[in-house]
Amino acid sequence: MTQRAARHRFAYLPFAGGPRMCVGAGFAMTQMTIVVAVLARRFRLRLAADHPVVPLGRISLHPDGGLHVTVERRSVVA
Repeated sequence: MTQRAARHRFAYLPFAGGPRMCVGAGFAMTQMTIVVAVLARRFRLRLAADHPVVPLGRISLHPDGGLHVTVERRSVVA
């Protein structure tokens, strides 16, 4: 067995955390916050009535099969 095969597949995460964390992570989070705020101001997201939300627990909780929504443009943007 080679050294690579013996190593756990998540043993080396150079951009995930610690001293080698991605230098742009803070900027990316700020940018995504702004994008979500702009989209929430201009559009309304509503859950699709014909697709139930079924929680699926893994490492984190998320909807099984995705989250189906309809997108509506808001009529008045303040």
